[in-house]
Amino acid sequence: MKILKYTKLKNSQYKIVLENGTEVKLYDDVILKENLLLTKELTNKQLDKIIKLNDYYEAYYKALKLINVKLRSEKEITESLKKISFDENVIKDVIKSLKKDGYLDSKTYISSYIHDALILSLKGPEKIKNDLLNMNFKEEEINKFLEIDDKVWEERIDKYLQKKLKLTSSLSTLKFKQKIINDLNYLGYQNDMISDRLSKISLPSDKTNLEKEYYKIKAKLERKNLSNCNSKIIEKLLQRGYRYEDIRSLINSIEEMQ
Repeated sequence: MKILKYTKLKNSQYKIVLENGTEVKLYDDVILKENLLLTKELTNKQLDKIIKLNDYYEAYYKALKLINVKLRSEKEITESLKKISFDENVIKDVIKSLKKDGYLDSKTYISSYIHDALILSLKGPEKIKNDLLNMNFKEEEINKFLEIDDKVWEERIDKYLQKKLKLTSSLSTLKFKQKIINDLNYLGYQNDMISDRLSKISLPSDKTNLEKEYYKIKAKLERKNLSNCNSKIIEKLLQRGYRYEDIRSLINSIEEMQ
């Protein structure tokens, strides 16, 4: 099958036109490797080989483009190339080449991921570790980079607590603490460290918050002209973690003063 025409395209590609009218876009790596600028004719077998080689370079350059945007793990690159429907063997060859060329270095990725997590998020050590394990990195390799002073994690918890302290205006102390523990567990912090940091902050008393919330809820319900106002107030205060006995006592004392 004769090659009738070569046309240089953008993005390091050529278009070749065959005598049967077929047009094939090839990367210049393929053109040079297969000496196609000097070749006048191709067999079907040679054409199949060239197309497969071109698939490899296309996948390789797409992977590089992804890595240039941000560092990627082997798993991320593999999944991205699968979505584009590249052949499994092509993907394996690309991964092998990327590792050889230094674009998929696990130590660099793990170090960079932890650095970004510490700057851009409030993730704790367990969350960071699980994220990396899900990317198929080895636990012993991750642990080396997570040997970070406890003070770093404590400061991050403190920062989170200060951000969330405004919730004490609506939640009971118990409810607030439960929420904080659940949130920080999800972020990857251990209970003993969370409890230690919680013990070092001062929270407004339930009595003060309860009274504030009572009047706030009461005002909203009265604006809506809702009946059974007290039962609605009690329901909402219970949802926020206040004890029924304390709520009932507050309501009774307010009613006695009226």
